[in-house]
Amino acid sequence: MRAAGVDRGVGEDGFTLSQNFADANQLYSLFPVRSHNGTMTNNEAQNTTKDSSLYVGQSDHVTIMGNMAHDNLLGLEIENSSDVTAKNNQLFNNTAGLIADVNAGLQKKDQVNVLIADNSIHDNNRPNSASEGDSEGGYPARDGHGNSRRLHGDRAEQHDQQQRFCRHHRRELLHRHLGVQRAYRH
Repeated sequence: MRAAGVDRGVGEDGFTLSQNFADANQLYSLFPVRSHNGTMTNNEAQNTTKDSSLYVGQSDHVTIMGNMAHDNLLGLEIENSSDVTAKNNQLFNNTAGLIADVNAGLQKKDQVNVLIADNSIHDNNRPNSASEGDSEGGYPARDGHGNSRRLHGDRAEQHDQQQRFCRHHRRELLHRHLGVQRAYRH
């Protein structure tokens, strides 16, 4: 299925986003918001220039598995969500590959029980395509730090990521990304 900004609306329960191809969306490509008990599987999203190609926001009990996000500003973003698992996704050639963050300005104020595991996250250092002044405009371009940008929330875990970095940043970044990374609310 070819998709252009596919969403299941706000507040969907039991949603499935599967086998979509999204190309050249300015903002989000696939984006359940305030939704519950859903899956995003085997989708491909590319060329999203102003925000996240795969986005889960203010949602709970969501599985994100087997997706591919490339050539975007942000590959995958999980924001203010609970009980989310992101596994076996391929995130590459984005400005930032993966972000799991808490945005205090949203209706749901926290992020709890997020597991990020067994993803292939590499070569995320392309130039930032966000407009000046956009909140996403702060992601640096071509600094080698784009593979896994932020992990925020209560009981958020990241492990077993396959990540490759620019050679001159390799030692510093490997120390940060080996093993289990836990983030707690700050």
